[in-house]
This record gives sequence, structure tokens and C-alpha cells, in this order.
Amino acid sequence: DRSGGAQEENEAPTGSLGTGMYHEHARNRLSATVINVGHTGNWKLPNNDLQWGVNYQREFVLDRISEWESRDSAGYTLPVNPEQVEIIYNLYSNVDLYSNRRQAYIQDTYKHHADHGTWAFTAGVRANYWSFNNEFLVSPRATVAFFPNWKADINFRLSAGVYHQAPFYKELRTEQTDELGNNYVALNKNIKAQRSLHAVFGMDYFFRAWNRPFKLTFEAYYKPSDRVIRMTQLHTLRALMLNCLANLCQAPTLGFRSRGCVHAKILLTTTIQRIAMWATISARFIQVIFRDQMSNDTIFRYFSKIIFLIILSIRYI
Repeated sequence: DRSGGAQEENEAPTGSLGTGMYHEHARNRLSATVINVGHTGNWKLPNNDLQWGVNYQREFVLDRISEWESRDSAGYTLPVNPEQVEIIYNLYSNVDLYSNRRQAYIQDTYKHHADHGTWAFTAGVRANYWSFNNEFLVSPRATVAFFPNWKADINFRLSAGVYHQAPFYKELRTEQTDELGNNYVALNKNIKAQRSLHAVFGMDYFFRAWNRPFKLTFEAYYKPSDRVIRMTQLHTLRALMLNCLANLCQAPTLGFRSRGCVHAKILLTTTIQRIAMWATISARFIQVIFRDQMSNDTIFRYFSKIIFLIILSIRYI
């Protein structure tokens, strides 16, 4: 009320325009227990190096959320409903997740010595299974490296493979609304692991300059990805994810059109009295399109032209 004293002549009376209040409540608890046991081994032969491993992981996740917000304006609870008292926001969760993950891999490296140099062939496969969505993943990978018999210490390598990144609990959570307008947490059983195809060509050149060793690395790689999980909102301790399909389209300057990301990188490394220094020069061309899994509609688009980056890093070792 601003009419504390005597009003002047011709002055309109003043007073309170309205009264409002709000009340926020939250009682949340998230507990995760992960039990992991595994075995790895290798068997070396004159020209072969065989490696393998198996892993079992048991996950227990308990998620309890009780949140609500009440707003009052001039004696009326928002939203206004003459039939009952409603609150403007609420979220509840009573989720218990028990799941198992099983992983296994096997890899073999074969070396062939020839007159012109040494060839190293590496091939392997990794398999993953997750009981939550019954997804079975197979990721084959292969690498060919060549070490020529030159005076210069140089090597070339070409590798390709499929890589998967399975989601954890935060990526599974979705918010649903029931028929009464209450929000609750549900788990997305249709979620899939993020997937990427890597094709990399690189070379390493070892030399000495200014009385110290240097390593010069050149890499060009093509990495198309899909089923990327994009983060949409970030709360104080809770990240909400949106399951999308991401299509990465490569640079048309290469003369062909496909889906992916083209990235070239040059790396120069040296060590000076336990201080490792490296400079990276990279260029990339990338276009990202996010599509909704259900409707296939474009919901987010990002486009970037060729970007040149120069990074100088120093680390004490």
C-alpha cells in the first residue's frame, strides 16, 4: 500500500494491485550400483598376437523424484480450476532398473616381413548385449599398417570399424503426462546405442631436430554417425535427453556426396626435459541434421563451413 500519508489534492488513491506467492518442493534421490567382473588374455606367437576378453556388468538404479510447484496470484491458485485445486508443475518417479550387460572381444595382429618393409594386419570384433532393450551389437574393426625400410622412420596406417556407445540411465529417462496432467518419469525401451563408422588414414614421421626427438602425425578421417542422443535441457542435477537420429553430411568439395564428417589433422609432438608439447592443426567440414525417430521430421540443423584450428598443448610428464 503506497497511501501511507495524507493524499494531496487531485491525487488518485493508491493501494495494493495484487498479492502473489509460490512454493517449490523437491525430494529427490538417485542411487546407482554397478558390479563389473571381467577377464582379458593374450597369446603371442612368432608372427601373431592374439588378444581376447569377456566382461559381465550388473546395474541397479533406484530413482525417486517428488517435485511440485504451487503458484498463487491474488488468492487464486494457478492454473485456475473451479472444480479442484491444481498445481502448475509436478514430476514424480518411482523407477527401479535392473539390467545386465555382457561384452566380449577378440583381436589378432599378424606381422609379415618383406624386403620392402613390414606389414601389420589387425582384425577383431566386439560384441555387446544389454538386457534392458535386448539390443545385440556387433562391431568389426580392422587396421593395416606398413613400416617401410626407408632411411626415414615413417609408417602408414589405414583403419576402419564400427563403434557403438550404449546409453546409461540418464539417457533412458523420458517425461510423460498422464490423463490427469501429472508428469512422471518413464524409461524408453526403444532407445538404441549411438553408432559411428570410422575410416582413418594416417602416417607418423619420427625425426630429430635441434638435438631433440620430434613426431609428426597426419590423419584424415571420415566418421558418419547416427542414432545420436542429444541433450535438450540441463537442470541443476538432472539432464534431460532427447533421442534423435543425427545425420552428418560430408564436404561436397571432395567431389562426391555421402554422409559423414571429414576431418584432417596434423600433429607435431616433442619432449623437452619431461615437458611434452604438441601442436595440432586441423580442418573440418561438417553438417549435422537431427531428426525425430518417430516422425522423421527435422527438429534441429547445424551447418558449419571449413574450420581451421591451431592448438598448442603443453603437459608435464
